[in-house]
Amino acid sequence: MRWLPALIQHASALPLIGLFWLLGACWILVIVRNLRRKSRCEKELADIARHFREALLAGAAERLHYQEMLDALPTPAWLKNSEGKVSWANQAYLTLLSFRDLEDVAEPGAAWDAVEQWLTAQAEHTAAPARGRGCRTVKGAPHVFSLTVVPLKDRGSAGFAADVTTLVRTESAARQAKEASQDMIERLPMALAIFDRDQRLVSYNSVYAGLWGLSSDWLRQRPSYGEILDLLRDKRNVPEQRNFQDWKSAQLRSMGDRKPVEECWHLPGGKSLHIRCQPHLAGGSFLLIEEVTHRLQLEASLNLLTQVQKATLDTLDRGMAIFGTDGRLVLHNALFSNMWQLSESELVHQPHFAEIAELCSGRIGPDATWAIISRAVNSAAPEQLGEWATSRRADGRTLSLSLARLPNGATVVTFTDATDLEKFGGLQNGQSRAPGQAGLRQESRLSPAARAAAK
Repeated sequence: MRWLPALIQHASALPLIGLFWLLGACWILVIVRNLRRKSRCEKELADIARHFREALLAGAAERLHYQEMLDALPTPAWLKNSEGKVSWANQAYLTLLSFRDLEDVAEPGAAWDAVEQWLTAQAEHTAAPARGRGCRTVKGAPHVFSLTVVPLKDRGSAGFAADVTTLVRTESAARQAKEASQDMIERLPMALAIFDRDQRLVSYNSVYAGLWGLSSDWLRQRPSYGEILDLLRDKRNVPEQRNFQDWKSAQLRSMGDRKPVEECWHLPGGKSLHIRCQPHLAGGSFLLIEEVTHRLQLEASLNLLTQVQKATLDTLDRGMAIFGTDGRLVLHNALFSNMWQLSESELVHQPHFAEIAELCSGRIGPDATWAIISRAVNSAAPEQLGEWATSRRADGRTLSLSLARLPNGATVVTFTDATDLEKFGGLQNGQSRAPGQAGLRQESRLSPAARAAAK
């Protein structure tokens, strides 16, 4: 319209009728221009309406797609408006609560349970998701659901539920197993401590805390094994070491190697501990600590008593052997091993009398001596023992046997070499016996039990 002022300025020289015609032409031009603008606006509005209609159709299709997807979920999902009424729910929700459609959904608060109502109120109050667990009976059996309520911008809320019954049962079983394991650990008569893969204390029993004099409050802080060793050193509860740091590093390495380790600690106070470090499947290790002070003292006393008894038996001029109820050699003197050509290395492991008989048979020759001993050891009638029996060995020497039963059931066998005595008696009587007659005399001098064993 920039041309209109110039046209009016030049129109002052025209006659009046020309002026009217000029103004009419301008008006017509303005109307035509406005009509063109209106047509263009209508076209633009039509395009906008078409795009909006297409967007609405696409949104409806997408919404229907989402609704179908939510209906296909096996877990319940629902929407509530600001008044607390269920405005939408998927098929799993309706099936779980036995509703045919949304029109059958009950009044506010009656659809799920009190936990869901409380979570909804909390989510709307805090403007943050609220989570909890609720129970619901499904097909006559109680089920546990994990509930999540999320507040929406329109002051409504969206809810989701997941069946966690199996998870809850698994958690309950794991908790019971852990409690049972802890109860078993607590009832052990020895100290037990469990460390994780980082060598930090995970669990222990009261015997472990009492053994070292450690407070439960400090142990519940999960100290490392190295920190425990440092504290034990301050309490003089570790073996004396020339270089404690080297010893401590070796202890930590042995635990980290995940190999069974056994050692004995002799503490400065006179206490002795047997310590076993065993790896476990979770990647850590557990320590079993047993106080063996009294046991070592008893073993030392027993070893001393055995040495005294053996020294006493070595002073005798007869070979003596004591066999336990299991037939193993318990004690013997030096004359017994010399008489049967046995070395101490062969007797130190307490062999069975059958093994001794086999060794003697290979070196001296077979005879009825060990058959008599076998019958005596296995005899259930100790009154038949205590009799003397004479037996001739394969090398021609004559042995006199004495069998006796001890109160603990062991059998004492005394061997006396009667060869020289027999020769002296023969010379004194001026008799010379044939081999057949000697065997007959030998058999006549055997006790009834010995003759039965020889046969």
